[in-house]
Amino acid sequence: MKTYFNKIVLFIVSIGLLLRFGCTSSDIFTPDKLPDATLMQPYYQTINIGFNPGPIRQETFSYTVQSEDSGLVLTPTEPNKYNYLILEGTPKKRQDITLYIKARTYGTNMQTGNKIEKTYIIKVKPAE
Repeated sequence: MKTYFNKIVLFIVSIGLLLRFGCTSSDIFTPDKLPDATLMQPYYQTINIGFNPGPIRQETFSYTVQSEDSGLVLTPTEPNKYNYLILEGTPKKRQDITLYIKARTYGTNMQTGNKIEKTYIIKVKPAE
């Protein structure tokens, strides 16, 4: 009888751990690193935020591009769909560009929404 009870307790604990840790989300940004840019040449790169963290809440989405007048702009591929982004423009200065993305996801029945953040550094190379 004691062995049967131990198996049930182990099963319940295992299910609890699976729900707590096996179903947690992680930030999934693709690509992990952005390619270099070339001075005064058009730059175009897509950024995907996987749905493992869930859909991005529009009102929490923000980004900054650090390098005054970098020439790059980040926009969603479709209105109100912030899991799919496009970074495009023409780098105007030969200095690194830092892109910082910050947002929150919608929650589910099992967990609250997640805070996600990502920093990219884009090297700007001279034109050949």
